[in-house]
Amino acid sequence: MAGEWEHNPAAVPSAGSASSHTSPLEIIGRGQELATLFEYLRGLESGPRVLVLEGEPGVGKTTVWRAGVEAAKELSMRVLEASPAEAEARMSFTALDDLLDGVVAEALPALPPPQRHALEVALLLTETETPTDDRAVAAAFLNALRVLSAPAPVLVAIDDIQWLDVSSARVLGYALRRLRDERVGVLLALRTDEASAPPAELAKALGSYTTSSLPLGPLTLGALHRLLRDRLELVLARPALRRVHEISGGNPFYALEIARALQRDGGQARSATLPSGRELLPRS
Repeated sequence: MAGEWEHNPAAVPSAGSASSHTSPLEIIGRGQELATLFEYLRGLESGPRVLVLEGEPGVGKTTVWRAGVEAAKELSMRVLEASPAEAEARMSFTALDDLLDGVVAEALPALPPPQRHALEVALLLTETETPTDDRAVAAAFLNALRVLSAPAPVLVAIDDIQWLDVSSARVLGYALRRLRDERVGVLLALRTDEASAPPAELAKALGSYTTSSLPLGPLTLGALHRLLRDRLELVLARPALRRVHEISGGNPFYALEIARALQRDGGQARSATLPSGRELLPRS
């Protein structure tokens, strides 16, 4: 399959073709980013690599991240994925539990007894009166990655890493610092607003590892035109389209919200002029 991608660009999975979670409408204007993402996935056969998708809220990081997850599955990779939530950031090992969901039974028998027991305790698979041994949990996750990546590459995919719980971040950082030749990829998505940053435990590991970043910037005017046309069946005159692009900053989420607001105003969206000001942006 990898070779098919290399020699036939048409064979590269469209970012929405693999799953109902992602539709082609959501991938508008990201051709270069998707090409970089697919090239990253192809490179996992040669050893561990980390790719961080970065951008402001609403720019489409989760959409591109999901496209990578689905493409990895089409390449017959084992995908371990987690989508942390802000409300769970203070809990322990929540992301680790999500990552190992569905594969823990396969990985546990291959682990040394102390690591197996520690991982079972961390994932609440067994009871114990002793505290969780964080080092044993981290070593168990590292060895689980080695076991799972033996038959095929593994992609560890985590969205919104700014909300990753500290325990899981520490475990992932431990593994990153010790991966050598294993066919393990790590695909992360991170907000770049002032209030967001990866947990310190993970940021430290990323700083000492060969990490590539893939910034997601604003949509072009042409991409925004296709987005509004395909998502809202809305075709704006060029001056109006330029105004939406200016007010939204090319952010697809903001642009769609502006266009919906204009549609609710009774057909004003098709006029050549648009109201000015940030009042059109979502208040949330």
